[in-house]
Amino acid sequence: MPTYTVVWMIDEDDAETPLQAAQLAHQRCFLPGTHATVFDVVDQATGEVTRVDVDPAEAFPPTVLSDDYAHAMGAVLACEA
Repeated sequence: MPTYTVVWMIDEDDAETPLQAAQLAHQRCFLPGTHATVFDVVDQATGEVTRVDVDPAEAFPPTVLSDDYAHAMGAVLACEA
């Protein structure tokens, strides 16, 4: 079975520290009316990155992102390991 890393990104410009940025992003996930429905999904075996919208009302077909983006995402994920 494949292993995937699922990433939801948000720009957080109301924070003064990385910890505060993470806390604010976490809070925003659960606010009423917040729509965190678009995710980048990285196939760990191939490095392929696919953008997926899980909102059935606005969903678009899953989109394989460019190699440049996939490479950049791989670099980000490597820094997290």
